This record gives sequence, structure tokens and C-alpha cells, in this order.
Amino acid sequence: MDWDLINRAGVSARPQRQYRQFPPIKFLGFPHGLNTSIPASQIGPTECSELVNFRVVKGGQVQTRNPISAHTSSSFTGTGAAKDGTYCPISGTMRELFVDSNDVLYYNNSGVPTSIGTLEGATFLLPYNGVCLLLDGSYVKYLDNLITIKIAYDNGEDGSSAYQYNNRYGSEDSVIALGNGTITLVAAKFSSQAWDAGYTIPPTTITVSLTRIGDGYTGTDDQNIVVNIRKQSDSSSIASKVLVQAPIATNLAAVVTEYEVTFSSSDITEEMGPSTDYYITVDYDNGDASHHVDVNCTDVASGGAASSFYSAAWHNDATKDPIMSLRPGRPPKAAFGAIHGQRPFVAGDPDNPGLCWFGNITFLDWSTSDGGGYVGSVDDNANNYPIGSIISFYNELYVFGKKDQPFICKLTGSVTCGIPEILGYSQDFSSYYQ
Repeated sequence: MDWDLINRAGVSARPQRQYRQFPPIKFLGFPHGLNTSIPASQIGPTECSELVNFRVVKGGQVQTRNPISAHTSSSFTGTGAAKDGTYCPISGTMRELFVDSNDVLYYNNSGVPTSIGTLEGATFLLPYNGVCLLLDGSYVKYLDNLITIKIAYDNGEDGSSAYQYNNRYGSEDSVIALGNGTITLVAAKFSSQAWDAGYTIPPTTITVSLTRIGDGYTGTDDQNIVVNIRKQSDSSSIASKVLVQAPIATNLAAVVTEYEVTFSSSDITEEMGPSTDYYITVDYDNGDASHHVDVNCTDVASGGAASSFYSAAWHNDATKDPIMSLRPGRPPKAAFGAIHGQRPFVAGDPDNPGLCWFGNITFLDWSTSDGGGYVGSVDDNANNYPIGSIISFYNELYVFGKKDQPFICKLTGSVTCGIPEILGYSQDFSSYYQ
């Protein structure tokens, strides 16, 4: 038949639609056992009102759970009951971890639950990059061995939370002469951030702005410029590293220059504790009034962090902030999370319930631009839309609200080639709670 001829004559025609018929499902004595998976297309809208003891498998179908099996041969050592568990590679070996109702973390030691430590609250276990992230409603923690629970940190370069002290980009208004025959130490005073008691954070990076005056030395040019982190209580050093190697006349610039040093584990004798007073000191004593090192400072009206050591005592200068910085800072708080696009996404911060934090392809950097940071759910307010859950599903990240304020958001923007752009509200979704 010539369809084109019919159409020119003003007649419209098309083949009749063919409808697919599904074979009926028959339950006659269950000759092959109980059905555990039925395509959704064969279930009517009112034929499945509730699923009990089923789990959602990849592809969106449901499947009965495996039979109950014993994971350990003995009970937990404490009084708590098991609340959660997961498998996670720790130090290259797959381990089974548990938390109980008393927030105690265990590992399965050949059938015997062995206690590792107690967390701050109900804990979400999130395996990631060879460690297990421990999200207990307080600051993010992790397990990389079977002995010690550690607190994570933020070693990013751009967020204020990533610094214990930060005047890295302060204006160059004045100087303190170091190694001038009088002053042997120049320091920035700071108090470490508050985090959970019993945990410590290692210093990672110090920056200092210096200028060489004259030759920078007298006598023999063989003394290094060294940085230390010292306790204010007794001036004892907890970390030390050479900042500028001698000869100073060659290696220290005669113009304002930033110098940076990164600590290794061998440079650290003691990690930083929370809410503790410290100094960042620059140590040098090999010059005079004409040949020394200037530590550059920013002038302030009051409350300056500068302090100098001479005549066997510290002398504070409240009108100056030394141009220095010290990383890392504390991590975000979180109670749950998901891994998406090779990044950890966490939320549940009681102080910022509407924010979702993401790491810079690590759990030790939450603030580097174009790498780590946070996004708000629905809007950029930290409190307007509290987050109740995060799920990575079919290459999409979904963020759910709570029972008293339900919503669903979906992440937009790339998480493999850049940072997430926003958690956009999806009008196509609705939430239902029973």
C-alpha cells in the first residue's frame, strides 16, 4: 500500500498498536520454593502494601534477606547490644567491625568481638579508601588500625576551619627583628580549636613571611632558621623543623618572601590537643642590628598574637600579628554519609543540620577550593532544611529531609572533575512517612 499516496489524498493511517501480554503468575504449592523476586511490571498498584525482611538489590528489585547467621562465637564484652556492622579493609586486610548500643567499637577477632574504643554517640560506619570513617554525631573520626580510633582533620588551604592560626595573607605593616643580638625567638600565640577530648591532631604545615636584612648573619653563616610548635605552659617543643637551611645569605631572600615547611612523623614528638595554648616560633640567633632576619607582621589595634623571647622571658606585643599560618584544623561533624564520585559526603552536624560536607578525594581535606567544602540542602542556609539521610544511587547523590520537614534533593554538578555545585530541590519527588 502506498502510504504517501493516501496521505496526499487527505487520509491519515497508521498500523495498529501491538500490546504485550504478560503471563500470569501462579502460586500452586510452590514446587520450586518461595518466589524471592518478581518484576515490578507484574505487581499491581495495590498488590504490595508492605515488604517485611526484604532488601533492595542493584537494579531496583527486592530480594529476601539471607538467613540469620552467627558472626561471632561469643557475646560482646560490655552490656550493649549490637547496633551496626560492616566489612572494611583495615591495613590491607578485610575486617568485620561492629558498634553496640553503648557506642563501643569492636572488631571480629576470629569469632571473638574485641573492643577498640568508645565513640561519642550512635555511630555510622562508612568504609572509604582503606579506612573506616566513624560518624558518631561529633567530629569525623576514622580507623586505620585495630588499636586506636583517630580524629580526622581538615588540611585544606582555603577554609578558615583548616587553620589553627592563620594570618597568611595579612598586610605587611611592620616587622620584628629576629637574631639581632637580642631576640632569639619570634612567636605567634594561639589556642588550638576545640574538639572531642582524648583525641589529638598532628601539625602538618607552617608558613612564615621573612626578609633578610644585610647579610642575615655575623661570624660564620652556619645556623639554620628553625620553626617549632611549643606549649605556652613551659615553652617545650612538640614539633620542630628546619625552615631555611644555612647559608642564610644565599637561601633567605632580601625581599618579603613566604617560606613553607611540612612536618613528617619524625619531626613530631607530641600531637596537638584540643583547646590548648601554643606558640608557633621562628628560632634564630646568629646576627646583629645590621645583619638579621625580619619576621613580617600585620598591625592591629589590640589583641595581637605576637610575642618575642629575650632576656630569658617572653614579651608580648598586642599591636602585631605575625604573618604565619599553621594547619590543619578540625574536621566537620557528621552522623551519617555516603561515598559518591570517589568522595566522602557526610551530614548530620547538630550545629549545621542543613549542610552536606564533601572531602577532596580524602577524609583529611574538607576545604580546598575546587576540591572540598560543603553545600546546602535546598538553599544555602545551614539550618533551614535539616538533612536526614544521604544515598548514592545509580550515579546520583540524593539527600533526604526529616520526618517533620520532608524533602528530596539531588546533587547537580560534577564530582569527578570539579566540586559539586548545589543540592537542588527536585519538585518531581515527594516524601511519605508512616
